[in-house]
Amino acid sequence: MKLLCPKCNKYSELSLEWGWSFFGRGRELKKWTYNCQYCNFSSKGEFEFYDDLISTFFLLFFLLISIVSISKAQWTPLNSGTTYDLRSVCFTDTSTGYVVGAGGLILKTTNGGTTWTPKTSGTTDILMDVFFATTGTGYIVGTDSNGFHGVILKTFDGGATWASQPSGANYSLLSVFFTDMNIGYAVGNGGTILNTTDGGLNWTSQNSGTLNFLSSVYFTNADTGYIAGDGGIILKTTNGGTNWTALNTGITFSLLSLYFTDADTGFAGGSALILKTTDAGATWTLKNMLNSYDVEDIYFANPDTGYALFWNGVIAKTYDGCTNWVVQNPIASSSLNAIYFVKPDVGYIVGNDGIILKTLNGGETTSITETQREKDYIQISPNPVRNTLSIENVKKAAIEILNLKGQSMKAVNSAEDKISVDVSSLRGGMYLLKIKTEKETFVKIFVKE
Repeated sequence: MKLLCPKCNKYSELSLEWGWSFFGRGRELKKWTYNCQYCNFSSKGEFEFYDDLISTFFLLFFLLISIVSISKAQWTPLNSGTTYDLRSVCFTDTSTGYVVGAGGLILKTTNGGTTWTPKTSGTTDILMDVFFATTGTGYIVGTDSNGFHGVILKTFDGGATWASQPSGANYSLLSVFFTDMNIGYAVGNGGTILNTTDGGLNWTSQNSGTLNFLSSVYFTNADTGYIAGDGGIILKTTNGGTNWTALNTGITFSLLSLYFTDADTGFAGGSALILKTTDAGATWTLKNMLNSYDVEDIYFANPDTGYALFWNGVIAKTYDGCTNWVVQNPIASSSLNAIYFVKPDVGYIVGNDGIILKTLNGGETTSITETQREKDYIQISPNPVRNTLSIENVKKAAIEILNLKGQSMKAVNSAEDKISVDVSSLRGGMYLLKIKTEKETFVKIFVKE
């Protein structure tokens, strides 16, 4: 028997385990296991029988309606050693990586994030983006605290030392990209586009045709590049920045990040949306998100599989090129700002308050399930909920709300059969509702809008 996966909407085989009935009726269904062969989603459970007249047909029907699963994603917090806001992350191989952020902070790891060592930047400015053209040669751009001066730093020795380069920019610099070790681009506020052809010794201004802030730059080859920014603007060049042409995106919202998987397929993320192109920017399709917060950064392993980071700390993943999104795990209490993968399944995320997260399996999931019996016995509504969650059949119960990391968010005791719980202060995302009665413990799942 095949079932439709609740994550990727593809069919995979359902495994059933049989056992001998205690009522002398021969074999009966005892356990079920579901492993999606496409997205690694998994779920399993056991049957509990209360009536020896239940038929096999009814058990199969029971099975089909009782699989209610929620993804608990495997993003592990790492110790950054700082509480500064972290803005960008870049790796030169599977072990060696760099993180930059506020206060002129530069961190380096040589063991895949197990430990992070501070490096001297020579500045206290806000460092916004880091890019390595080779394993030894890297660049950082940023801004002073007032946003009146663009900062550029360069290393020749794998981040051991960093030297300041004259940018000549009177605005913040927010993003940097190099097509080789000598030719690079930096963009920022006031429509700023800077270009170097000599490894950063000299930076010259290019005409953007706008005064909007430009937040992200990405090149698909030596000549063809894209820049995204405020007002829904996306600029494109096909001659290495000699000319930049505004593309028709059809929106006026801010765009904060760009990523291309090949010469034709690209994505731009911004104000609760993602744009997608499959024709090198000639047309863009709006892909609405499942979160109302800004998309701070995006990364795509291929045209179908991608990740989006949100200002409210949510991580989302798509398996079908942005048509559907799955919230992996809203474990962060602060903005998540940048994402980088060193392998298809090994990636890093950085965010405010010193957050660094790592996954070894593409953020894939283990399963938390609830049985049909639990669903029938304990009733919660509405779900999703915005302000007040109503819980029925919970007389003399201890009720606890947990996030997907297992941390307790709220706890109340119920003396009545029905209780209302204020959840308005919770951040948007998915939560577990642990209900402990005098006889047993139930776990329910709800979504906070």
